[in-house]
Amino acid sequence: MGVRVRTHPPIGASYMTLVRHLAAFALVAASSGAAIAQQATDDWYAGQPAQKVQFFRPRDLRGLNIFEAPKDSGVAYKGFDWQIGLGFAQQFQSLAHYNGYSETGAFPAAPNTCAKVGTPAVSPCQLIGIGPGFNIANANLYLDFQLARGIRMQSTLYLSSKHHNETWVKDGYIQVDASPWKNETLDKIFERVTVKIGHMEINYGDTHFRRSDNGMGLFNPFVGNLLMDAFSTQVGAEFYYTDPIGAFGMFGITSGELNSTVANPNSRDYAFLYKAGFDKQLNSDWRFRIAGSLFTQASAINNTLYGGDRAGSRYGYVLENTAATLTANAFSGNFDPSFKDRIQAMEWNLFLKWRDAEMFGVYENSRGRTSGETVDRVAEQVDLDLIYRFLPSNRAFVAARYNKVDGTLPGPAAVTAIRRQVGAGMFITPSMAVKIEYVHSGYYNYPTNNIRYGGIFKGLMLEADVAF
Repeated sequence: MGVRVRTHPPIGASYMTLVRHLAAFALVAASSGAAIAQQATDDWYAGQPAQKVQFFRPRDLRGLNIFEAPKDSGVAYKGFDWQIGLGFAQQFQSLAHYNGYSETGAFPAAPNTCAKVGTPAVSPCQLIGIGPGFNIANANLYLDFQLARGIRMQSTLYLSSKHHNETWVKDGYIQVDASPWKNETLDKIFERVTVKIGHMEINYGDTHFRRSDNGMGLFNPFVGNLLMDAFSTQVGAEFYYTDPIGAFGMFGITSGELNSTVANPNSRDYAFLYKAGFDKQLNSDWRFRIAGSLFTQASAINNTLYGGDRAGSRYGYVLENTAATLTANAFSGNFDPSFKDRIQAMEWNLFLKWRDAEMFGVYENSRGRTSGETVDRVAEQVDLDLIYRFLPSNRAFVAARYNKVDGTLPGPAAVTAIRRQVGAGMFITPSMAVKIEYVHSGYYNYPTNNIRYGGIFKGLMLEADVAF
């Protein structure tokens, strides 16, 4: 694999001081949590923003482990109303990264590859130097409107993100859970049916309900997301049916792309989504949920199922070269199989909750290709998350994750990536949380002319989250 090069200073006094500061911060947070835990549980949500729109998943701790928006209206319809929300996340990063090349670009067993370019000559496989520091803050603005009985509208704005520092719109859609006028037949239908229309976060898999979405990180027990991060906003419609026994199903049709277009109609087809599952609180101790999802598109100009996150990863500049910039290299550490033209993706999720212990699992199998390829490639992902929550109202938690992807990149090249994360966190209030994570992410069997050849990044991440 060659010589691995440390690209931030060796562990020394300054680094150990940082670790001690992080440990002290965690200790103070835990002590604060113990003090807060002495309050009556009934007082925990006192003073939190009141829900003003119907069929809505709260963005604070009350929304934890809710997946699709609840079929319970939550509040009575009293006419047009609206509410405003915010998601804010700030990370402190202390990671080191290495790869199979030396700092001078002398590549073992790789002649005539990753050659130096420019003046002065620089290797595109030479890693940028990184060290402890704060990442750019992430912020979301949420606007929710009750338009009519059972009909609400949501729009999300990214105020600040790694990929785009300026403000821009993430989504805007309408959700219908009841007839706007009294009609016995329609009322009966909408007791079980939900319709979503607009530019929205598509409901493929269950992971997108738990991942960090730019400024919204309260529901993620870790700092970073999965390696192969299926998340996209697309224009279309989704139709849901929910049965009283806990079974549910969904059918959707979308553009398949982040930026929809009417150009090149012969190169585009619609994307279709299917989801079915069962979610039930079996008794006071056990909750069981299983869900299967399918996403398929025969042809696209730029399918974005694995490239639709406009925010960027939590890990800044890891395994990027010396020419990297914040916006151009916003997705550091992610695995994108590059199924831009044709794709068929399947994901199975299992969620088990026994008292205060949780297990969340993912099995994903995806196949597809770019427009220049004639044969489909395959990517397979597995993930297992274990979380234990404690203190009244689940205010504190510890968590561990094992995440692996085996996939074939264009070329083709069969590669593997493995990410391990362990962490802990605490909710200071239902809308405020702090968490700390140790992450180790390794990349294996990459071609010798790829910057991830022999690549590893590892270290500590600290994050503070606010959402309501």
